[in-house]
Amino acid sequence: MADPKPKSPEEAGKHRQHTPWGQFLEGFSRDTGSFADDRITSLFRDSALNPDGYDTTFAKKDLGLGEKASYVAGRVAHDVLTDGTRVPYWALNHPLAITGLAGEAASVHAGLAPDYAELRDELKAAGEEASKSAIDAEFARRNGFHHDGEGHGVPLTLARYAIPALATAAMTQFSGNTNYLNILGGGRTPGFQAVLPVEGDPTSSANPLLELGARYVFGRTGRVLPWEQFHAERPDVSFDDYERYTAYQFDKGPLDLGLVKGTTRNLDGEMEGALMGFRVPLSAATAAAGAIAGGVIGASQADAIINEQMREKVEGLRPVGHRRLAGAAIGAAIGAIGGKITGRLANDLVIQPVLNPNALAAAEAWRSMSEEQRIAISEGKSSNKRDQGTQLALTQA
Repeated sequence: MADPKPKSPEEAGKHRQHTPWGQFLEGFSRDTGSFADDRITSLFRDSALNPDGYDTTFAKKDLGLGEKASYVAGRVAHDVLTDGTRVPYWALNHPLAITGLAGEAASVHAGLAPDYAELRDELKAAGEEASKSAIDAEFARRNGFHHDGEGHGVPLTLARYAIPALATAAMTQFSGNTNYLNILGGGRTPGFQAVLPVEGDPTSSANPLLELGARYVFGRTGRVLPWEQFHAERPDVSFDDYERYTAYQFDKGPLDLGLVKGTTRNLDGEMEGALMGFRVPLSAATAAAGAIAGGVIGASQADAIINEQMREKVEGLRPVGHRRLAGAAIGAAIGAIGGKITGRLANDLVIQPVLNPNALAAAEAWRSMSEEQRIAISEGKSSNKRDQGTQLALTQA
């Protein structure tokens, strides 16, 4: 009997691809270098959660369920080997990081950063270099920015990160985690302890400079002060709201890990969420969203805002990049303020009356009381529920 005809390398490869092991290798060894070079997509390029690749594999009718399951297993193995899902988690486990990346995505729509997928295809079709650096340089040259010796105007790096920086600044300012008017005190917010407190005085920072660094780099914030000190700084907050919020700070959230949690009423009478201990009131979230939306609108409409006559006078001195960046800055500032006001109005006029009508009425009654009445109520409740030593230990823990 004659030997069967040997298979060509292409046929052998095709045969391997149609086996469970071949599909496992397909998922495990997938080329991730073809993804766009922006930070958002590159974060998920090795993750098994990245949908790219699944559509083509599962659309193949000549692959059975076993082969498709093997592909998924290969993707999971690739993920484990490369920390594919842990990398985006490490990068996105803080509200400011999420806000910054959302701002970066918005910068593309604002004309402040290149659309890598679109420009890459265009440059490749023209037979030109299509690396990330080449795309940045081409985008800068076309749009009045400066990058790597190409173009004239403001640096592309400044334009690219303007909206993310303004959005994160808006969230930081309105979240109550850092008080920029108290730089000498390490950025401590009224009613909260210092991150690095002086022994015996949680309202003073032992190292204001290091504390600012801890707040900026790690997103650290202090816990609520003991009632006596808290009331001295925040007499507007009722004892009931204080106790409720103190208990919320020790709540570990739905997964009992303390990573994500929320409350319908914080110390300012507002809805609040917390991620990794960083507080995000509703109005801070809407301020950040407003900054991003305003930045996009301001940058994309910059040419329309400046009339034709003005544009002709400044065209030689101010390229389009300057106008877009200025429009983004103005729009982000207006959007942040508008978002803050919108969030606060929605909370005060709709959310609190619906979710917390009794707490809202009690807070209004508290503010109308004299200081003597407030002290009597707080002392009576604290003596009935727990002694002051226990309260102090809890709030300083």
